[in-house]
Amino acid sequence: MDKDLEQVIEEAKAVDQEEIEEEKEGEEPEIDEEERKALELNEKLEMMATKLIPKKYSAKTTFQVGSEEKVKEVFSAEFGFDDKYLAVALGDATICIYNLVNNKLAQSISYVPSDSNDVARAMCVKWLNNAIICAFSDGVVNEYSCPVGKLVSSVTEENNQTFVLDVDPYNEKFCTGGKDYRVRVYDAETKECLLKMIPVDSKEPGHAQRIFAMTYKRDDPNVVITGGWDKTLQIHDIRRGGPVGYIFGPDLSSNSIDIYDNTIATGSYRGRNPLQIWDLRKKDLISNIEWDYSGEASENSFLNCAAFTHNGEVIIAGGKGEEIKYFDLDKEEDVSSYSLFGKQSGFDNSILCCAFAKTNNNYVVGTADGTIKIFN
Repeated sequence: MDKDLEQVIEEAKAVDQEEIEEEKEGEEPEIDEEERKALELNEKLEMMATKLIPKKYSAKTTFQVGSEEKVKEVFSAEFGFDDKYLAVALGDATICIYNLVNNKLAQSISYVPSDSNDVARAMCVKWLNNAIICAFSDGVVNEYSCPVGKLVSSVTEENNQTFVLDVDPYNEKFCTGGKDYRVRVYDAETKECLLKMIPVDSKEPGHAQRIFAMTYKRDDPNVVITGGWDKTLQIHDIRRGGPVGYIFGPDLSSNSIDIYDNTIATGSYRGRNPLQIWDLRKKDLISNIEWDYSGEASENSFLNCAAFTHNGEVIIAGGKGEEIKYFDLDKEEDVSSYSLFGKQSGFDNSILCCAFAKTNNNYVVGTADGTIKIFN
């Protein structure tokens, strides 16, 4: 073979090899399914964190359920994933689904206990993909299609009253808690009970009284934090099958817990130090957030709800004082510190629940007299 031709061929091979190497360098490494889901979740959380909270809110929409003769407490309210619908759980075991595009009631679902002697309440509602799942106080957990309201599946927790539930960040599992102070983990598709959390060892005994509050860690489907009457937050790891740590302090009588990153916010039903933030890693108090700066115990301080904005820079909370307050993160402090910067008054009864929208920082409030208000 001609030497010049050989040289040309060798040079061409070298160029081809360089191009192949460059293509390999530009290729994204293969990732498994769990890594892919984690990346998608982190992208979603980062996107939501860029949405800033306004310094002033105004009431956008108001719905009223019940009447003076028949009061319907609003125990739970939750926006759908695209914020086109709002699901509400009521004290008479009714679930309302509102269409937020036309601001009309899309569906009202009436739950009737199998035992006519039972009195049931709809305690907590969450979205599971495009359906809703609701915990009732007689131990039943039902899934309904949205917006039609057709019963899709039903689970009965024998000898239990179910007060709270939450769905994991991937919509693959959900947990429940209630009267028997056990946390159950279910497969979201089959509704099979995968796990009943039990103490891992004597150092982590779990709850000793009723569970009223529950939240998954936003970026970890294996970590669930619960609270209730025993004045502890229990930190559960699904991989371990039970509690792996606890924090002593919060006295929770409703679903008044939220978490952002490794900071937990709790709203206790008590007059002194009701609003607090905690360090999940250190399992310790970060700070007490001054509710009214009086330093005195007050009935207006008894809280039923607390929630972080998507970027964790603001906490909203409300309760017996018939108002919602906003607390802003002081970024100049070395330790996380929040201070009051605004409030919404004018409610005629106690605030029972609050929740933020999924695509922005609008929020909803539900009260003990059946008022549902959306603020933007």
